[in-house]
Amino acid sequence: MIKFAVLLSALICISINAQDTIEVVKTAGAPNRFTTDQITKITFTATDMVVGGVNVSIPLNQIAVILFHPDPVAVERNKSEQLFSSDAEIKPNPFNPSTTIRFMLLSKSKVVVTVYDSYGRLVATLREGTFEAGEQLCTWNGLDAAGRKMGSAVYQIQLKINNSVIVKRAILVR
Repeated sequence: MIKFAVLLSALICISINAQDTIEVVKTAGAPNRFTTDQITKITFTATDMVVGGVNVSIPLNQIAVILFHPDPVAVERNKSEQLFSSDAEIKPNPFNPSTTIRFMLLSKSKVVVTVYDSYGRLVATLREGTFEAGEQLCTWNGLDAAGRKMGSAVYQIQLKINNSVIVKRAILVR
């Protein structure tokens, strides 16, 4: 049963169930964790992520990554039992003509790395499959799936690792 859907920057719609967990990892300080049954609404303003029901406002410039976990137990796992490290990075950023997405898998995991434009349209799938533990690298050359050059814009890089999703921004400057 779907409780509600979360729309991130009008780009990615993710279905959330009643006991799933949303974890907001910040650039400094402890992460915020919410089970979706606590949340009435998530709103993104020009400067903040506002979580209704728990009355929390988090400045966008302090959010490193937003993770979606399929159940509350996933957040409570010991670090050594987690499937991936949440410190994915995109370098260089801004970029031209290509950028590298780097992330760490702590165990064998199913991974899909995709790029979306500012309208939420799929631009390209960069990587898909099951990969062994360790550092993972994939490069986006600024082209769509058909090999066409994409224009200067902010793109969303989505890393889906098993049932969790990490979304990062990449800025292409032509």
